[in-house]
Amino acid sequence: MKRSLNRRAFLRDSAALAASAELAARVKAGQGGEPAGFRSRWEDLPDRVWIGPEYWANPLQDWRIAGGRLECTRSALDRNVQLLTRSVGEGAGEVRMSVRIGRVGGGAIGQGAGSFGFRVGIQGPLRDYRNSLIFGRGLDAGLDASGRLFIEVASGVGNKPVDLPAVSDRLSLPPNAESIELRLASETKGPIVSLVLSAYDPASGERLGETRLDNLAAGRLTGNLALVANFPRRSNLSKEATAAFWFDRWTIDGDRVEAFEDRVFGPILFSQYTLSRGILKLSAQMPPIGEKDAREVRLQVRKGTDWETLATAPIHAEARTAAFRVEPWDDTKEVPYRLAYALRVGKDRVEDHYWEGTIRRDPKDSAVLSVADISCNMHSAFPNVGYVANVAKLNPDLLAFTGDQFYEPSGGYGVQKAPLDAAILDLLRKWYLHGWTWRELMKDRPSISIPDDHDVYQGNLWGAGGAAATGTQEMGGYQLPPWVNVVHRTQTSHHPDPYAAAPSAQGISVYYGPLTYGRVSFAIVADRQFKSGPEGKVPPTGNRGDHVVSFDYDPKTADLPGLELLGARQLAFLKEWAGDWRGADMKAVISQTIFTAMATTHGPKRELLRADYDANGWP
Repeated sequence: MKRSLNRRAFLRDSAALAASAELAARVKAGQGGEPAGFRSRWEDLPDRVWIGPEYWANPLQDWRIAGGRLECTRSALDRNVQLLTRSVGEGAGEVRMSVRIGRVGGGAIGQGAGSFGFRVGIQGPLRDYRNSLIFGRGLDAGLDASGRLFIEVASGVGNKPVDLPAVSDRLSLPPNAESIELRLASETKGPIVSLVLSAYDPASGERLGETRLDNLAAGRLTGNLALVANFPRRSNLSKEATAAFWFDRWTIDGDRVEAFEDRVFGPILFSQYTLSRGILKLSAQMPPIGEKDAREVRLQVRKGTDWETLATAPIHAEARTAAFRVEPWDDTKEVPYRLAYALRVGKDRVEDHYWEGTIRRDPKDSAVLSVADISCNMHSAFPNVGYVANVAKLNPDLLAFTGDQFYEPSGGYGVQKAPLDAAILDLLRKWYLHGWTWRELMKDRPSISIPDDHDVYQGNLWGAGGAAATGTQEMGGYQLPPWVNVVHRTQTSHHPDPYAAAPSAQGISVYYGPLTYGRVSFAIVADRQFKSGPEGKVPPTGNRGDHVVSFDYDPKTADLPGLELLGARQLAFLKEWAGDWRGADMKAVISQTIFTAMATTHGPKRELLRADYDANGWP
């Protein structure tokens, strides 16, 4: 029976899956409903961008630990850090939070721009704590530059706030005070809750003022908790004044606070591996650790009741990956493995953390090899619980992520392309959403991942052999070559060795090559990296260099000498691969784009196309 799935039904079903998964995690951990206090420990940690496994920073590149405090380094709207391991549960009870705040670089807290404080009751449309990290809204409680305390509905950048009847007090701040302490507490009367926000002088302990919001439904507090720098409070958000702030001594308690220690993300975020002709390639994805943190990851396998370290690998300074290659590997057995990392959790204390999975045996004797082909994820339904659950039911032998593992809007906050260090962190933040989505499946089966155009922040890509872009993207070349290698390393360092490792133009790395698994010989093709751009080479097409709209178009006019589809190097690989049948009964090619495409319509205006040079039938 066919069933149409509209957006409302999709969200409903995804929410049900998320709720059942959340309940299972709570029952398994034995933590649901238990009150649990929390206190930040940033003062014990080394300087680094990554705040720790208990937190998610929005966005990653705008936060860091420095001098034992949490700092928001960028003066911009709605920067927030959400706590993964604590949330406010359903039902009656109290919630209390406190934190100290000052200005990065010093200066009087009461003089200057910006706002700061708490966000409570953060819920996304799918009612999953991870979905709420990206799409959640809640109640904002803080202090603005005018010295006024406020409590209101979080608007989000670009959205108009919803008015609530909150009472606001203007504080008389000590003129030279460089920090302030905010405290938020709930007061419950049956199904109704009041929130009280108060400000204190940390030096004297004097209460400087308070504001409250009454007559809230108790459910408004249910959800994630966060610290916020520069609340988006008014509709004219582009003119909102901002500043950079530090936070310290974040405490949370109350009998509505629930602990979920299994929600941590990191320090080993996820892993990927391939197994081909007795060679294991595996990569561990790490967060941006600090200079005083450990610089290597260990790969261990189970031997009886013990774990044996097979290899150690350094963490790449930019991609934050640790790549392993083990040869020979006995591919006839299923082998439990784990990745180990010694995380610094105090000035003189480290703690081993593990990520466990299984290296499957090569299914050489299986009559069927199942491959899950997954691409084009905008993460609009992050963490994509429904997708993952359905793929898990199919239990594929191999995962093939065939491009656009994320898009520029993934995770919000747009795209940052400079400076280079921050651009890489922006890229990693989006890539982490992909890994967080699929990591439970990737750790227990081989997977490949080939970057497509949006993975390198281009709407379309004609790589022209690695050349630099000099005009429109339709003319060919890479627009952001300095960090394309980071994209390749994060997504493909666990692939079998490339056919020929010499880089293309501008030193851009290559990853095309063979993979043999389950008696199927795969060719992993980088079909965008070498092909020619159409604009300036084919007959003029009109306003857009890759779209042909004239029905008088003759395809033969674009079949011109000197144009490349896969390039001479890949053609040499494919010629050799086509004749190599060692351990294989079947051949298959994996590419980002299809080699035969019938152009129909494009975009929301349903533009009628005669031909599309982005399809890999051209050149």
